[in-house]
Amino acid sequence: MPLPPPIPLDSFDLRNLIGEGGMGQVWQARHRDSGTPVAVKLIKRDAFVDRHALEQFQQEVRAVARLNHPAIVLVYDHGVAGAATEAASRGSIAAGSPYLAMELSTGGTLNQRLPRS
Repeated sequence: MPLPPPIPLDSFDLRNLIGEGGMGQVWQARHRDSGTPVAVKLIKRDAFVDRHALEQFQQEVRAVARLNHPAIVLVYDHGVAGAATEAASRGSIAAGSPYLAMELSTGGTLNQRLPRS
């Protein structure tokens, strides 16, 4: 069975939804020109209408972009989804939704990696 076509998002191609929470979705993606695998965090459509959620997301982008440590994923890019992304996702990603593209960590979830006390 063939894979569904990727969803275009600026210079990235969204491949697989790998996580979802109260505020957003995380997609496994690939930078179209370099082929670099990335994780892209998007605000979900229902959270996007909440101004507080948008402010939280923007604060996260600024905070993470300032961090530089081997144990913290790198931030590569950020932006806003356009109409082509909304159309290709059949409306599941709203045009105007902010996103953060970051290093893809493949070592499992943080919950799986933390020692139990």
